[in-house]
Amino acid sequence: MSAHLFSQGNLDRLLTDLVDPLLDELRERRLADRGFFLRYWDGGPHIRFRVLPSCLEAVAAVRGLIEQRAFAYFAHSPAPEVLSQEEYLHSAREIGAWEGVRPTERMYANNSVHFLPYVPEHHRYGQGATLEVVEEHFSTSSELTLELLRGTTGPEQRELAALCHLLLAWFLSAQDVHELAGRQLAKVSARRVPGAVDAVAASDARFLRRRERLLTLTATMRKVGRAWPHMPDDSSLKRWASSVSGVVDALGADACAPSAESAADLCAHLFANRVGVRIDAEGSLRYLAARAITDPAVLEGA
Repeated sequence: MSAHLFSQGNLDRLLTDLVDPLLDELRERRLADRGFFLRYWDGGPHIRFRVLPSCLEAVAAVRGLIEQRAFAYFAHSPAPEVLSQEEYLHSAREIGAWEGVRPTERMYANNSVHFLPYVPEHHRYGQGATLEVVEEHFSTSSELTLELLRGTTGPEQRELAALCHLLLAWFLSAQDVHELAGRQLAKVSARRVPGAVDAVAASDARFLRRRERLLTLTATMRKVGRAWPHMPDDSSLKRWASSVSGVVDALGADACAPSAESAADLCAHLFANRVGVRIDAEGSLRYLAARAITDPAVLEGA
C-alpha cells in the first residue's frame, strides 16, 4: 500500500510527528510488518509512505488508520500554501527532464493524503524473494533515517551520514571500488548541464580544504566494511552494513537480478533522499567520495 502525503511545509516534521508514530502504531496493532518512505516531487512535495499490511484482512484497517492520522496531523499542523500550480509545473518539468520522468501535470492539494499504486522497480531491484530483501533494507534505511531526524541534526550532520553510508555501500558491493570511483569522476566530467563546471570547481576546492579528514573517513569506512560483523548490534553503521550486505548477497545469488553494485549505490542514494540531502549536495558528496577513494594516499594504504 502506498500513501502519498502531500505537504508544502516541513517534511522533516511530517516524518517525525506523523510517519514515525504511525509506523509504531501499525506494528503495535499488528496491522503491518514493515514500512518505508521516500521524499518526492511529482504532483507536489510529498512523502511516499509504503506499508506492507500483515494480511489481506488488515488492508482496510491500515488504510483507515493512515487516513485518520494524516487528517488529524494536517488539521493540527497545516502547511502554508507556498507553491502555485504554475511554479510547480515549471519545476516539475525541469526535474522530470533531468530524471527522465514525465511529471504529473496537476499538483495535488496541499495537506492531503492520496493512495496511489505502488509499482516496484523490478529492473533495479529484482523480483520475488530478491525484491523482498531489498524492501526489508528500505525499511531498515527508513528506521535509521528516523533515528537521525529525531536528533537536532543540521545539514552538515546529514551530509556526513549520507557520505558514510555511500562509502560503505561502495566498499560492500564493488568488485573494484577504485574502478567504480573512477566511473563516478568520469560521469561528473562528462556533464554538460548549466553550472556543472562551477559545481566541480567548488567540489574540488571543498575536497582540498578537507582532504585529510576525508581520507581518514574513507579509511575508517573501509575498515567498517570489513569488520562490521564484530561491531555492537546497536551500531547504526553495523545495521546499515548488514542490510546492504543482504541486498548485495541476494542480488548476487539471483542470476536474473540486476547488478548488485548498482542496487547498493541506489540504496545509498535513497538514504540521502530520506534524510533530506538535496540532489545537488548529494552529487558533491559523491564527487568527494570518489576523489578520496582514488587519492594516491588511500591507494597506498588499501
